[in-house]
Amino acid sequence: MEVHHHSHTPGKKWTHYFWEFFMLFLAVTLGFIVENYREHYVEHKRTRILAASLYEDVRNDTAALNQSIQFSKMKIDSINSAVIMFHRPKKEWNDTALYTDMNIGTRVYPFERTGATYDQIKASGSLRYFKQSLVNILNAYDVQAKKVMIREDIDIKFTVEQYLPLVNNFANNEVAFDIRFGLPITHEFYYTSTDLATIRKLINTLLVLKSTRMRALQEYDELLQKATKVLHELKKEYHLSASGRTPLEE
Repeated sequence: MEVHHHSHTPGKKWTHYFWEFFMLFLAVTLGFIVENYREHYVEHKRTRILAASLYEDVRNDTAALNQSIQFSKMKIDSINSAVIMFHRPKKEWNDTALYTDMNIGTRVYPFERTGATYDQIKASGSLRYFKQSLVNILNAYDVQAKKVMIREDIDIKFTVEQYLPLVNNFANNEVAFDIRFGLPITHEFYYTSTDLATIRKLINTLLVLKSTRMRALQEYDELLQKATKVLHELKKEYHLSASGRTPLEE
């Protein structure tokens, strides 16, 4: 009778299991590192795109701010001229100049912010990808921009509800229309009332308009300073050119 002996394969040494574990651990770790690097790269690239878009928005804001500043100064000058005229005797009034100044007083040129990118960044939670120091600057800019918008609403409301009806009841709108659109003046200059009470009401209303514009100029200046700081920090942090593009996009 044959007797079969089981062959015994020599057992694996502990070093074999160690290296198997080590290689598996290394593969998992490298995979994690690569995936983490990929996510970081994608996030960094997206942040740079958002930063460039934000830079462009704020740069547009500065252009709009400068236009609003110029308009406000022109409106204040016209108000000053109208007030000086109203303090003179009626026979010394320059009708064309006064109508022009009153017409400019009825106009509004509110600053409109380009806030699409910042709103998108906040809504998507992408602010976490920016440095906290930059986030603080962006938030301060946002707060000041909202103050400016509130100031604009106050100015528009007062102009439309208080000053415009007063002028409409005081002067000939046909002449105002001609002046507003640069047409030949073919209508009569007249004033419905030039009594002291009416003139004083006009002066007081004009001075309120002047006050709102002067306050707006202060808000504009504050926002312009914050905008300049935002642009500087974005340009420095993301190496943006004056056009808001990265060097590789130029």
